[in-house]
Amino acid sequence: MAIPRLSQSLSETEKLCKLAAKGAGMSWGMADEAAVAARWLATFGLPGPKMLADLLQLNDDLATHQLTPDTSSNTWSAAGDRMCPIITGSALNDAAHTLLSNEVLEFHNLTQPLLLLPFAASSALILGQSIALEWQGARLITDGKTIVIEGLAMDIEAPCMSLVKCSLTSIQSGTLATHSRAIIDSRSGSVLSGFAQRTYAPATQESRMKGAGSGVNDND
Repeated sequence: MAIPRLSQSLSETEKLCKLAAKGAGMSWGMADEAAVAARWLATFGLPGPKMLADLLQLNDDLATHQLTPDTSSNTWSAAGDRMCPIITGSALNDAAHTLLSNEVLEFHNLTQPLLLLPFAASSALILGQSIALEWQGARLITDGKTIVIEGLAMDIEAPCMSLVKCSLTSIQSGTLATHSRAIIDSRSGSVLSGFAQRTYAPATQESRMKGAGSGVNDND
């Protein structure tokens, strides 16, 4: 039986993803990065919101330092048993210049590697060159504005990869149709909504009397 799917605007999708990421324990700044990444993928018809929902479930209650890569060499790994693609992507943007020396960055035990693609796109724009991400069964190329995808959906949407390589490429990106709305399956939508609910302060007797109780908690 087909899983019910929800269609919503990209702006609504980004807002939901940001609240969900914050509810899962990310800082507002990192939650914004996660939301923009999920929206960017959805723009190209890729399951960014689903990838984020799965990531938040997997990383729930884990300390940030366990998911943060050591970027002191070209081989990145985390103190825990896996790296977060949002944290890794942010670090990639900071280290993008290392690719100019024809260096290849290797990411070990990266969860939801597809979520790294939007950050590779940002790095491509910074460098003015195309970037390739490669892992078993998949190769993705972006110049920052368009993407080329090679591989089966099951490989492209892999939940975790033991090795992901990132490098510059001379191959020009192609054109993949863009979308004005995001399609989210009902399970992923429920997961994101559940995490988003955590950002709302519980109603108290005093707040109910004031008609409050639904404000976002801004504490990191």
